[in-house]
Amino acid sequence: MVLGYNVRMDLSSGTTILDRLDPQFQGVCRRLANLAHEEGVPLYLVGGIIRDLLLGYGSIDFDFVIEGDAISFAAKVQRRFGGTLKTHSRFGTANWRPADISALDIDLVTARSESYSKPAALPQTTPADLAADLFRRDFTINTLAIRLDGTHWGTLLDIYGGQSDLAAGTLRILHDQSFMDDPTRIWRGIRFEQRFEFAFDPQTAALMHQGMPHLADVSGDRVRHELQLTLLESHPEPAMRRLDELGVLRMIHPHFSWKEDVAQWWDNLNQRIGTPFLQHVAADWPRWLWRMQLLLLAQAADVAAQTAAKLRLTIKHQDNMRSALALRRGILANPFAGKEPAVSEVDRWLHPFAAPPAALPLVAMTLADPEYAQWITWLEQYFGQWLAIQPVTTGRTLRELGVPPGPRYGEILRDLRAAWLDGKVSTAAEEAVLLKRMI
Repeated sequence: MVLGYNVRMDLSSGTTILDRLDPQFQGVCRRLANLAHEEGVPLYLVGGIIRDLLLGYGSIDFDFVIEGDAISFAAKVQRRFGGTLKTHSRFGTANWRPADISALDIDLVTARSESYSKPAALPQTTPADLAADLFRRDFTINTLAIRLDGTHWGTLLDIYGGQSDLAAGTLRILHDQSFMDDPTRIWRGIRFEQRFEFAFDPQTAALMHQGMPHLADVSGDRVRHELQLTLLESHPEPAMRRLDELGVLRMIHPHFSWKEDVAQWWDNLNQRIGTPFLQHVAADWPRWLWRMQLLLLAQAADVAAQTAAKLRLTIKHQDNMRSALALRRGILANPFAGKEPAVSEVDRWLHPFAAPPAALPLVAMTLADPEYAQWITWLEQYFGQWLAIQPVTTGRTLRELGVPPGPRYGEILRDLRAAWLDGKVSTAAEEAVLLKRMI
């Protein structure tokens, strides 16, 4: 647990919490602060980045609150400093990406209050002051703010006791309706609890249990987003165990649960990320998506399918999961028990499971027992070697040799490829001899 951090600043030397930022990121804050001062707009850096700076964690989660029109201010930012800008008029927010730091996303938000028509509904927002904006947040440790404009540069504002809770390692909500208004705060709270080794204060813990049933009212897209953020943690296993222990996972599906086998599978994934085996079949997959698929692969087939649908995974990703489940069941049934199959036999057996292709490496990561070592080799060789082996003969060759078009073409080409895979032919001349015998 992170306790007793030192938040005192040497004001005589002009040192502020912002001096803990990377100079490049501090420069971005300076740009925005100078423009805000010119425009007479109060500008604040808020939320998670203040928490992380005080705890000594690195962060590039830049959320700025403007007491005024954030979209208008963001347009002036883009005109002055370039970059790309996206606006969301419904919530009075904008996202700016500086031209010179393309990896940095900056949110500019109009200070606002929120109201909810019913539990788990999206909020209705109204422009407000900073205090109201901070009050709508999830936990007190995320209500800290630093004012940036003019002579206010670096002034730490703590309206709701965030510093004391941060020092004590306590997670505390701001009002009794918090989990009713937004049940996804339960997910976020568990991430903070496990990431920082914090503890919920008793009242917050009681209200969290009361708000749990309302997780069933949250849309699949929002639940998937929270699960994705959990899987983005450096070590998501403790959070997943806690989500299971508290019954949060069962709010997605009554039988969806954490399986300890998945921890080993994720470790296998960590060792394979960036290897040709994974890059070849799904180079665009981020780590969280591999983790998501492995998590589903540990469930019963019907639970996995219904959970994937609830989370609104793409059709492609749902198909991949189903293929992986079927492949894993097939391998565990030991289809080649008591025999040493030819390469062509294994190749033919794997073929139905190879589209979508990520099913094969997914299953390979679940086969930890030594008895499946040969299967892991086969799964790797399927994409790494076997698919590249094709006969010299083509359909055009067969037509020129007078073979009548029809299913026989496929049979001949398949058998020729099998001969290459099994080492029965190794040159075009040897293939020609075999083809002559076949036709």
